[in-house]
Amino acid sequence: MKIKYSLTKENKFKKISEINISDSYDINKKMDKESRGIIKFYNAYLIDKIIKKKMDIKFKKIFEMMIKQDESDDDPSEGLMICLSEANKIKEELLNKYRKFLNKKQQEFLEKKIMLLEEEIKVKLFNIQIVRNPFFMSQEGIETEYEEEKESTRRR
Repeated sequence: MKIKYSLTKENKFKKISEINISDSYDINKKMDKESRGIIKFYNAYLIDKIIKKKMDIKFKKIFEMMIKQDESDDDPSEGLMICLSEANKIKEELLNKYRKFLNKKQQEFLEKKIMLLEEEIKVKLFNIQIVRNPFFMSQEGIETEYEEEKESTRRR
């Protein structure tokens, strides 16, 4: 495990702090097609901001997918299921990839945001299901599908 030191000068005082290289947050950088590099972040404040920005971009992508499904003429349930799976991917990524970099408050905030997004998608799916398959409560209290009774118009 490599350890490097950082020298910070504030006014007259100098502070030396240890930086653990293995605890860095890495971002792949692309300059050209051939040249690639890795940027390493050690500052917790910057790491929180970077992860928050990445998560906001992913949330925005899911919201745009939901809006497209509302406006399109296609079957909205398929698109909403895709949105739900994307929200689940974000949740798993938050738990597995970003857990060690985020503080507890930020992690709880993002988990609540994902939970609200999933609930909104599930409500929309439920509403679509109700429109397609209407049901009513019979007198016995058992849910049954709505079936129209056909009256015979045949007479002698």
